Amino acid sequence: MLKLDRYLLGDFVQSFLATLIVLLVVSVGGVLVDILGNIADGRLPAKLLFSQLGLQFIAYLPLILPLALMLGLLLAVARLYRDSEMAVITAVGVGPK
Repeated sequence: MLKLDRYLLGDFVQSFLATLIVLLVVSVGGVLVDILGNIADGRLPAKLLFSQLGLQFIAYLPLILPLALMLGLLLAVARLYRDSEMAVITAVGVGPK
């Protein structure tokens, strides 16, 4: 793998993971509040907190992964343009393909 490919992939993966972690913390935090409300009302036993949280985590994952991929790619490309790295990559002779 070329050095440029490794650099771009590493930058994308870093942005993707950061975005994924933030989205998961926000969504699981909201679900945790709902589950704790159900436990406080007596509709759900306290023993089921982690199992319900895990099930909701799996239910939210298909919604969050594509969004994290898109936002991670957007952030990585925006950083390349902001730091003028795209101009350097183009000047070296690497085209958009």
